[in-house]
Amino acid sequence: VFTYFAVLNVVTGAFCTGAMEGKQYDRDLMVQQLLHSKQSDLHRTTDMFRNMLHKVDTANKGTITAEEFAKHLDDDSVQAVLTMLELDTD
Repeated sequence: VFTYFAVLNVVTGAFCTGAMEGKQYDRDLMVQQLLHSKQSDLHRTTDMFRNMLHKVDTANKGTITAEEFAKHLDDDSVQAVLTMLELDTD
């Protein structure tokens, strides 16, 4: 009887250890997926912002003036980028 309980205890311990390791793996995987998602969002936002700046830079100088920017504030693509960045233009 004692041997039976000892074996049962070992099996239960192994099961619990496996479950805890699996839970930690799931947590680590979720963190990795979240970081990857944030990096993808950052790259996408950066590309959209860069494209907006190229569109506004009508003189192709690599810089924009306040006047150039103001001329494009009514443009839907510029508004979309600014809204995504949570910038209010009203």
